[in-house]
Amino acid sequence: MIIASLVPWYNDPTGARPRAWQLPIDLGWQLQFGVFNYGLLCTVCAFYMFYIARKAWLAKRSLESDDPPILLQTPRLAFARHQTLAALLCLVPTLLYTYQFLIVDMAAIAHMTHMVDQMQLTQSHFGYAGSPRFIIIQPFLFNPLHFMGRWALLVDHASLGLFLPLISLFLLLGSRTLHPRRPRQPGYTFATTPGWWRQHSRLLVGLSLGAIILLGRAPAALICVGQAEHLLSSGSYNNVLRWLDTARILNPTLDLLPDYHQLRGQASYYASPHQLDAEGHIYLASYYRAQYDSLSSYQEVLIAWNTSPHTSWLHDEMFLSLAQLVESSKPLHGLVNAQVATNVPAVRWVNEIINLDPQDFYAQYMLGRIRCDLHTYQDCKTQMQRVLRLNQSPEIASSAYTYMAISDFGMGNDIVAREELYSAQSMDNAYRNNTARLHMSGMR
Repeated sequence: MIIASLVPWYNDPTGARPRAWQLPIDLGWQLQFGVFNYGLLCTVCAFYMFYIARKAWLAKRSLESDDPPILLQTPRLAFARHQTLAALLCLVPTLLYTYQFLIVDMAAIAHMTHMVDQMQLTQSHFGYAGSPRFIIIQPFLFNPLHFMGRWALLVDHASLGLFLPLISLFLLLGSRTLHPRRPRQPGYTFATTPGWWRQHSRLLVGLSLGAIILLGRAPAALICVGQAEHLLSSGSYNNVLRWLDTARILNPTLDLLPDYHQLRGQASYYASPHQLDAEGHIYLASYYRAQYDSLSSYQEVLIAWNTSPHTSWLHDEMFLSLAQLVESSKPLHGLVNAQVATNVPAVRWVNEIINLDPQDFYAQYMLGRIRCDLHTYQDCKTQMQRVLRLNQSPEIASSAYTYMAISDFGMGNDIVAREELYSAQSMDNAYRNNTARLHMSGMR
């Protein structure tokens, strides 16, 4: 458990790997304190295990002694019961984080979705296959409002720290046969006592009710969303908006998800199609985007952008529409001589994304790749250096160093280019970056 508090729990697409001490616990009441985090929770569980281990060691030492007074001082502790409780405590950090990620923290889901969209789009232009995913996520069709969408994010980005408490669980359960047992004295009988569960029934009922109150707010919000989706299919649009308003009251972080506003926009569009608000235009934009009508999608988002505050979810919608316009231009496809006709139109939309968010590593990477194909090598190198500052992922860094090296080869800086190729290969532990290896071997 101590190790679990010190290693990363998930892999962010930007290359960050937060540890348990950097992950605050959120139970759905929008109260987060930096001190109350998963590192502290793992440490408390570990101290309880150390306490049980010390008592077991004292019991074993006294039982192995031939001195009767020491034998009578054997610690009176129900080791099997306490070790079972400690094993169950090992489940708490993993289950609580899974509950928080899948049910509660929609702000983290919105951030992760935006970063995954950028990563997936960037990987599609590496020029070689990127690292495989357990579950394939399509950037323009992904819906994190559905449970399976959030589950896909968790499965693809979970790290070792999330599973170490489960290893502690199996180790504790497997060591139950090693408990020190007090020998029974001849002629001595133990008094029968009521079962532990019967003795503490009121406490268990109180704890169960407290857990329902403490943990039930965020699931209730998702139940409201599910009810709204059901009513939407039956045509009760005004009730849909009421249920969605209730869901937002129960879990305000739902307001950060673009798909939540698309659902509201769908209800308002069918209720009054001639009086569209920003959410109605966002719904139409998502519909056109699903049909790969990227220009119509962008026009609808632009109307919402010009008539409503520039919230984070609206930024995400604008990014998706602009990114689809970039991809629909098919840049970096085909022979180099034929790419000018597709690269130049894409530059306009890439620059729009950069104006929207200068920290967008997908747009910075795409602009660098296009500059490289257009033989403006110094601009390409400048863009790739920005990518390295924005994203520390080894995959992104390996590709960025590769095209920095190609640019230096084009400018005649062969020594610098080979050093950059060495850097690209050192970050490609899976040996997927064939572009860097071909240039290093002199075959290109």
